[in-house]
Parts: sequence; C-alpha cells; structure tokens
Amino acid sequence: MRDKVSAFWMQMQHSELAETCAEIRLLVLNIVTFSRRDENAIKRWKKAGGQIAVITEIENQNVNDVVNRLEVDFFFSGCRDKSTALRWILQSQGLKPSRVATFASHGSDLFLAQQGAVIFAAPSASDEFLRTAHFITRRDVGEGAVAEACGLLFRTRMKLGRVSEKWTTGTYS
Repeated sequence: MRDKVSAFWMQMQHSELAETCAEIRLLVLNIVTFSRRDENAIKRWKKAGGQIAVITEIENQNVNDVVNRLEVDFFFSGCRDKSTALRWILQSQGLKPSRVATFASHGSDLFLAQQGAVIFAAPSASDEFLRTAHFITRRDVGEGAVAEACGLLFRTRMKLGRVSEKWTTGTYS
C-alpha cells in the first residue's frame, strides 16, 4: 500500500484527480481524534473558506468538546446513517459530491467515503478501505493524518494555480 502514496502524487501532476482535488470545498471526517497539527490545519482550512463536517457514531462529551473547539461547520454525533447526514449537508449548502473529500478509517464507513470525489484513508484503515482510497496518508489518525490530507488539497490548488493568498499561509503536513 505504501507504493500507492508515491504513485498517487505522481498521478496528481496533471490528472483529472488533481483537478478534482483543486475543487474540494468540504472535508467530511469520521475521525474524532486530532493532533495539534490536525487542529491547526482544520482551522486554516476553515479560515481559507473550506468547510468541515464530522459525522460519527460516537457520542460523548469529549468528542463534543473537541468539535466545538475546532468550530466545525457540521457535526453529527451518534449518527447511524452517515450517508443521509452527508446528503443533508450537500443539499443545505448547494454542494455537489464533486466538491467533497472524505476521510474515514474503517470498513463500515466505506459507503460514506465513496460519496465524496476524493477518498483519504489512514494507514491503519481496513484493507478494503485502503484499496478504495485515492490517497493513504503517511501519518495515522490522531498523529497528523488530517493535516496531511489538508496539505495535499492545498498543494494541489497551488500547483494548478487556483489558490489565493489565504490558501497558502501556514504549514499543513
């Protein structure tokens, strides 16, 4: 699977997938453990006009506290039907799935992940999930994986010349 990381980046240079990454506006996460690096990247993503959704089955105060601190745009906890939650977000924001990247870590979220145009997975994800992902982060969940995903989206925008000043400030990976 590790070869998939470098192969992906090589494909990104002038591919349709690069074009898709450059148009992403919503990052949907089924991850509730974030490193400081992840938190900073999420804040920069939002400051630059990107949106964040956290859709999770988990329901507890610690998760609520983290999500509130990050000021995510959409938060669904205790959510059993994640695809319906994502469809609601898309309809309420007038977004198309082609503007969505997803990041989840286990097989039960495979259907949710496939609703986005770009699928990120952490190296600890299930084999089925790793085979489906467009990009496998080098870092794991809670260790900077989300920051790495944000960084890839930002770098793609820069390489394709579709980035304003506010998209380029800061370090994402």
